[in-house]
Amino acid sequence: MLAQCPYTTTCIYSDNKREYQGTSEHLFVKTYHSHRINQKFTKPTCPQTNGKAEIVIRVCQIKFELMRKL
Repeated sequence: MLAQCPYTTTCIYSDNKREYQGTSEHLFVKTYHSHRINQKFTKPTCPQTNGKAEIVIRVCQIKFELMRKL
């Protein structure tokens, strides 16, 4: 997926819940570490940040679907 991305990814924002933080053995954590990508977390109990994240995810899903149809 990273190879197909036309942008340079320098940071990933994730929800602050435990399941998104992972451990050093988690494949997602290993992947972003190996590509020198930082991970930051949203502020706890901040609905504005969560709403922004949901919008970004939706936009990415739409763009991915459009790219698949090409």
